[in-house]
Amino acid sequence: MRSSPIQRPMHRADFGAPSDVSFARRRLHYWPLELDIHIRKLAELGAGAEQRWMAYLHSLASRRLASEDVAKASERIWNELSEELGAIVSPPNASPTDEGGVLMSWTRNGHHVELEVLPDAENYEWFYRHRASDFDETGADPVDTASDRLLERLRQLFA
Repeated sequence: MRSSPIQRPMHRADFGAPSDVSFARRRLHYWPLELDIHIRKLAELGAGAEQRWMAYLHSLASRRLASEDVAKASERIWNELSEELGAIVSPPNASPTDEGGVLMSWTRNGHHVELEVLPDAENYEWFYRHRASDFDETGADPVDTASDRLLERLRQLFA
């Protein structure tokens, strides 16, 4: 036995696109203001990159992402890089490693540099790659010094 189809009221799908043009004009009046707020907030994020980076380094130990010694060693090498390179260096992409170190990396214009503060908190290893020339270089140094070769590779990256 077949049942008769249920009669359902027909509703227009309304996904925020009203047919009333005057309503749309009133809403669009505020859109540039909202866009300006968004652009300003993005600019503020960029302006505070150094502060956010330092806050991340300071939070590593309390979040149990790295030991206190590794967090301090990461900050020491960052301070050394900042002092040597000045305003050209920007905060890296960073993450804790599975072994308990901290990995920092920069990629720009075909150049790639990685710096890993090792779990012993006394040394770091670095890797440089230039994709266009298929050139790579590695090094290892104590955390308290930024090697001349590493600094030169970072200068190339940020040029």
